[in-house]
Amino acid sequence: MRWWQKLILFITIIFALLLIGAMLAMYISPEKFWPLAFLGLGYFPILLCYMFFMLLWLFMRRKIFYGMLIILTLGFTAHLRHFSLGGLKRSSDSEKPVYTLMQYNVQGFDAYNKEGKYKNRDQIIANIANAKPDILCMEEFNTYTNHRKEKSNLDMVMTATGLKNYYYYKAFENPKTTRSFGLMIMTKFPIIDTGHLEYLSLSPLNTTIYADLLIENDTVRVFCSHMQSTQLNHYDLEFIEASNEAETDFDADRITTKLKMSFSLRAQEADTVATHIKASPFPMISCGDFNDTPVSYTYHKMSHGMEDAFLKRGFGVGATYAPFPFIRIDFMLFKDDAFDIHDYYTIKDKSSDHYPCITKFSIPAKD
Repeated sequence: MRWWQKLILFITIIFALLLIGAMLAMYISPEKFWPLAFLGLGYFPILLCYMFFMLLWLFMRRKIFYGMLIILTLGFTAHLRHFSLGGLKRSSDSEKPVYTLMQYNVQGFDAYNKEGKYKNRDQIIANIANAKPDILCMEEFNTYTNHRKEKSNLDMVMTATGLKNYYYYKAFENPKTTRSFGLMIMTKFPIIDTGHLEYLSLSPLNTTIYADLLIENDTVRVFCSHMQSTQLNHYDLEFIEASNEAETDFDADRITTKLKMSFSLRAQEADTVATHIKASPFPMISCGDFNDTPVSYTYHKMSHGMEDAFLKRGFGVGATYAPFPFIRIDFMLFKDDAFDIHDYYTIKDKSSDHYPCITKFSIPAKD
């Protein structure tokens, strides 16, 4: 083997180890071994690099290629979580009524836009109204209760959608300005019970709520989650997006510490939510901003026994986080066998930093 082939082999081994670590991130809690969570976050670029070197070895040494193919095959579960061709077989046929569920991190309705407060609010509300949801789950929701100069975002959404029933969990409220932030479930269906899950987080905005909805003759429990965020501010993100590191105020230790803590907290939160989902007395839907990828411990725990609407009826990589085109961190999960999923799509609108996600589903007749 020539020297340059040995160099390529060395690099190949590194990427093979990275890919194995990324795939293991689904099964090992960051609380036990947090470095794997970083690899899970970088799964997609690691996979692309691995496949590039795999292609090289196809033309240089077939034995190495076949060995790499075995490793790739072992990670089949991880690969299937990242890509979907389900959109090629969308179905509109149903003997039962078809309902529309919308999941949307509205980013405070663009409350902190430097170019103008609430600059994109009308477009965010238009995205919601145009989807005509029967059930609407929103994270980072905010509204005013009684302010002379500020509009009520709650009233605006209710007017635009016609949804009159809601459960609003106020994570915190400024009594002086009457502005509050939290999570929201809105629906046209009667709400017969609500609840809020307690778990450790750095902000009360990172939490999970649920509402029990009476849909025809069925009771369905809908969970809406906003899991622990990465805590990265705009200075950190500027570094990630910058092409010249020298032009940024980058602190690698700061970013690593923030990510490490958020991985650990999300693992605890995911365990809590998964326990409540398992104990639900009703068929359930779990959706929200998980702030983690499909190749993560968070997703692995929260999707157990659930069907991913994107994997069932979506197409491609299903990106939901606007700043990064290959990252899916917003999910819509349905209890296995309790629902029929007919369609899934996202609206590629950057009024918020998250794309709105829409699923059409029905409840099959019981035997």
